[in-house]
Amino acid sequence: MTFASLIPWTPTISGGWEALAGALIGCPGLPPAQRGSADVCLGEGEGKGSATRSPPPSQRTVTTGRLKKPIRRSPLRPQVNLGAPCLSMKLLATLPIFCLLALASALDSPQRCTSPDQMEGMVTVFHPVNFIDNYGNFSYDAINKRFYKSVFVFRGGRQQWKQVDILLFQESVMYRYFPHNGTCLKSSLRAPFRKFGVPKDATLLSQLYIGSVAIPKAGVRTNVWSGVEDNVKYVMTFTDVKCLLQYRAKFHEDRWFSESFYNLVLGIRDPTVFTPPPECDDPL
Repeated sequence: MTFASLIPWTPTISGGWEALAGALIGCPGLPPAQRGSADVCLGEGEGKGSATRSPPPSQRTVTTGRLKKPIRRSPLRPQVNLGAPCLSMKLLATLPIFCLLALASALDSPQRCTSPDQMEGMVTVFHPVNFIDNYGNFSYDAINKRFYKSVFVFRGGRQQWKQVDILLFQESVMYRYFPHNGTCLKSSLRAPFRKFGVPKDATLLSQLYIGSVAIPKAGVRTNVWSGVEDNVKYVMTFTDVKCLLQYRAKFHEDRWFSESFYNLVLGIRDPTVFTPPPECDDPL
């Protein structure tokens, strides 16, 4: 028994390179104009380059001893020709389409990102346990690893004081300045500098619009991420374009706080904000 006898449809190619090329695309012996139709390929080939086929299943016979008995099959039972080369080639031709669709879906899904290295804007900090709200300006400089925040502090809805925080991570020092009385507190900064961006272990929670997507130019698409960093749970929201940090909240045991960022502008207009006031010149 040969390998060809195990295949229900074994083509025999003749007719030179034209028939061979036709066999490679699944329609041996047919002109190019007719090779795109599955009906043509399944028909009886004639002439040069034709393919020989075994009889239909309803007409096959089995040999028992010296007699050949026809195999009886119900005419209502569908017969599937698994050896049709054109159908197989068409199925193979659809694989690149599915691959492209899968690739497009993967590219469209939100990816982890990092915010621009320098930006300024407004910030609101909320500490619900202590009923303290901070509202003011901030400057973020990832190139030089420094952060500036000048806020009004509210307790119980009433303004208490204004404070300026200057964090210089390269120097491992933090300044807290109170303009109303000229007091400055200087302390060591042991925390590492962290860029604004989606952490590596973050999990995508959802993708949503701030505003309305039904109204032109009235909605901003954002991506919400969550995870755990240094045993602290967090939730962060970034814009889908430019990866601008919009909101972040951190939870640790029974304490938590949140920050909202808005009116963002790329770049640092006034680098002198990172220079501590003269009152902060005293050593630690």
